[in-house]
Amino acid sequence: MTWLAGSESEEKAIDSLKEHIADHAKKIADFKANPTVRPGMEHLPKAKIEAQQARRLEHLQQEIDAARKNIQDILNGTSNAGK
Repeated sequence: MTWLAGSESEEKAIDSLKEHIADHAKKIADFKANPTVRPGMEHLPKAKIEAQQARRLEHLQQEIDAARKNIQDILNGTSNAGK
């Protein structure tokens, strides 16, 4: 933990969010290194597959952005975490 203020449950929430960010960042890196096709999409046109892959990356990035915002909300005291 890198901060001292806040309740124990807020600290746990931040730690959990940091793990979530790290997990999703790894998924993005892995997916970019080895893009996969979802089962059942193998025979679709390349453009549709690429669009689905782009949506997957966008979704993972949105998850990271949301987790970062939640951490900031906790640190700023504008979150309900631990209350």
